[in-house]
Amino acid sequence: MARFEDSPDLFGNGMGSSSCGEIICEVCGKVYNKGIGVDDDEDDDDDEEGDSILNTEFAGLQVCECCFEKIENEVLRRMPDILKWYKKIIATKKNQISEAEALLNGI
Repeated sequence: MARFEDSPDLFGNGMGSSSCGEIICEVCGKVYNKGIGVDDDEDDDDDEEGDSILNTEFAGLQVCECCFEKIENEVLRRMPDILKWYKKIIATKKNQISEAEALLNGI
């Protein structure tokens, strides 16, 4: 299954970030632009740039464009579970707000 919407970030977000230096996808381990931009006393060429690689952070991991499709497809696959879980969260918050309002009304 391909991405629903090819965008520079996850979930159709139009604003993404990219890097032309060395970057590692922490989902699959792929290394892009190996050695470029890494502090190295032997190489003083700071003007070197590699390919522009789209990346973002998801669940505390650095994710490169190679795994955007994998993450989006997994979220879509788990959407029934996610929606049930989110509905419980909203119901709990709604109850907490109702209880707080009741306390305030008693003042």
